Amino acid sequence: MAIKIMCAKNSGEYEKCFDIQKEVFAIEQGIPEKLIADDKSIFATYVYASIDEKKVGAARYRNTKMGFKLERFAVLKKYRKKGVGKLLVQFIEQKIGCDKTIYLHAQDPVVGFYSNIGYQKVGDKFLEAGIAHWKMIKIW
Repeated sequence: MAIKIMCAKNSGEYEKCFDIQKEVFAIEQGIPEKLIADDKSIFATYVYASIDEKKVGAARYRNTKMGFKLERFAVLKKYRKKGVGKLLVQFIEQKIGCDKTIYLHAQDPVVGFYSNIGYQKVGDKFLEAGIAHWKMIKIW
C-alpha cells in the first residue's frame, strides 16, 4: 500500500479535498458545514493523500502573521492509523522548510499524534467549532 501525497492543482482535486473534510468534520464530528466551507478570503495550499489512486486524506496550510498554520487535516476513517496523517504533515513541513514557525490547532483527541511528530502544546485549551483544541507549535 503506497501512500502518495500531492498538492491540489485543479478544481477537481480541490473539490475532493473538501469532500474528505466534509465527511470527517461534518458527517463524523457533526460540525456545521458552514463552519468548514472554504473561506474565499483565505489563500491556502491544499494537499491530499491517495492510495491506489483513491484520495483518502486532505489538509491545507497557509502563511499567517504568526507563521505557517497547518489546518483541516482529515483522513477517511478506513485509512486512519496507516501513516497517512503523518505523511501529510511531513510533506507540508518539507514544503514550508525547517527555518519557519509552524503551528496548528489540534483537536484534544489527536494531541498525542502531533506530540509524537514534534509539536508541543502552548497556551490553554480552547473551543473551536464547539470542540476542545490546543494550539501546538513545531519544535525542530
